[in-house]
Amino acid sequence: MEDQGGLPETPGLIDPGDGGGDPGSDGGSGGAPPAGEASAEPQTGDGARVAELAAARQARVEELEDELREALAALARAERKTEIDAVLLEAGAVDLDTARLVVESELSAAGDLEVGAAVATLRATKPFLFRSSEPATAGMTFSAAPFADAPDGQGLDEIAASARETGDRRELLRYLRLRRGA
Repeated sequence: MEDQGGLPETPGLIDPGDGGGDPGSDGGSGGAPPAGEASAEPQTGDGARVAELAAARQARVEELEDELREALAALARAERKTEIDAVLLEAGAVDLDTARLVVESELSAAGDLEVGAAVATLRATKPFLFRSSEPATAGMTFSAAPFADAPDGQGLDEIAASARETGDRRELLRYLRLRRGA
């Protein structure tokens, strides 16, 4: 029994996954072993395939777990940023980005420090990052005679030194008004 290619037909070596050989064949005749007899080839391919699929699924599960951890960490960072921003806005921060960076660095350094306490510390140490609690016009007098405080330029150096030491804007404006009229 030879087929047209010149090779002898070998019973029992037909791949069960190819449909049985000839296009019109039902796979029942030819090289298939009769019922009850064991196949000449061992069935080791199925076990290896199952192990390969299990390994691929495990790798996918680990990949998804990593993505989930990253997403949860990003969510925690976003919630922390929102909390810091809310406390800073309530405290009257002028430069929100700079104040947030300073608060985040304080929180990472201290570990157990609360956001409110970190903002209070920041406000005490760096008040220039916050609006003053009193209105800008509080304590300022607008009069027609701006030189009444120091006639003839007297005390101009003292007012300048006071403005320089305290950083008080009202003192600076007072000094500038007096200097303009001197």
